[in-house]
Amino acid sequence: GKPAQECEAALKIVPGSPDVFQNLGLVYHLMNQYQNAISAFEKALKLDPQLWASNLFLGIACYKTNQFDRAVVALKGALDSNPKSAEIEGRYWLGVTYKALGQHQEAARELEKRLELTPRDIEVLYVLSDTCRSFAPEKSAELLQRMLEIDPHSYRVKQMEAEALEQQEKYPQALEAYQAAYRLKPDLPGLRFALGSVHWKMRQFDEAARWLGKELDFNPHHALSHYQLGNIYVYQNQPAKALVHLQQALDAKVPLTDVHRDLGKALVQLKRYDEAVHHFSRVAEAEPDDDAIHALLAGAYRKLGRRDEEEKELRLFQELNQKKLERVQRQTQSARRR
Repeated sequence: GKPAQECEAALKIVPGSPDVFQNLGLVYHLMNQYQNAISAFEKALKLDPQLWASNLFLGIACYKTNQFDRAVVALKGALDSNPKSAEIEGRYWLGVTYKALGQHQEAARELEKRLELTPRDIEVLYVLSDTCRSFAPEKSAELLQRMLEIDPHSYRVKQMEAEALEQQEKYPQALEAYQAAYRLKPDLPGLRFALGSVHWKMRQFDEAARWLGKELDFNPHHALSHYQLGNIYVYQNQPAKALVHLQQALDAKVPLTDVHRDLGKALVQLKRYDEAVHHFSRVAEAEPDDDAIHALLAGAYRKLGRRDEEEKELRLFQELNQKKLERVQRQTQSARRR
């Protein structure tokens, strides 16, 4: 865009200007070109490590591109160098970054500090409520109640209703609630994914792919959208398309062994059996009681002509499958006795 060109031109006149690099980073950030923004902010900080805004927006750009550990370092840098100016945005983004890392108590600590500054902020109340759900459900419910009192018709309230319905596997009602939130706030990050994900769970794959594609148009780094789209393409026997999305999910460190399982299936469809074995083996290591993965491994070994390994995997499949059947029978018998 024109503003980026103007900054690039200014750098030719004053090549070592940290402020111009910072401005260039901000322009790229506004254009959602996060990798370019990261590069510009890093150059600005190399020239002047005290530029708190460069650290702040570097942290946000790293968060948006799933580089969460780097985001934490940059956001802490912003808060250290100018706590007063960086406080409002810095605390919020540090909180959501810790949440993305699964460090929920650290996330809650940062978000509570942020909430003290703006106690009626629906966004912060929503994220804090969602964060507390795993380790402080009563606190989560209390925060939700505060949201309802402040703005009962907020899109975040609709979203939380939808999430609760989705958790209860009431998928048609969850879709209605997500649609209501979408009508109120169509540009809300993650909402298109939520709609796609519910369709995915209902095995309505064409509709799921449409919404997941929309989320990726809006946020090309949304890792779970990549995973679910990849899974759909495996199911539809489009392995080349599947690989593109599943590799993105893997690069973003999506903590799901199913990414490896689906990568293996896509590679089998492409007759790349050696690579498939690598991914299937990762699943077998992570989930030793999974019988189905040994059947997939046996199939890949058969294609490679590795008979001994094929037979070993088939034996494992049969043993684990038998154990599973016995477990189900025991559960059925104990349920009858009750």
